[in-house]
Amino acid sequence: MKAIKLVGAGLLALAPMASFAAAPGYVDLYYIPNSSVEVDTFPSFDDDGDGFGAKIMAPVSSWGVLTGEYQSAKLDDTDVDVEQIRFGLGVL
Repeated sequence: MKAIKLVGAGLLALAPMASFAAAPGYVDLYYIPNSSVEVDTFPSFDDDGDGFGAKIMAPVSSWGVLTGEYQSAKLDDTDVDVEQIRFGLGVL
């Protein structure tokens, strides 16, 4: 709960800068048709599966953007779920 409040406070602090944005932001949703894992050590195995993801880019000023990405893939033969979360700051 504390992390949600911290993220909310950060977004509120950055909100005034969004009015000076030079470019519109975007949301990108995508499907991962083939996600595979190969392990060569003993015991060796390979597995594949599929998943989905989402990317967002939001301008915060005329020179900067915030980016974020979430990606999840579920492998078929094992009960392994691979999830990744990325955040970034870009300069236009």
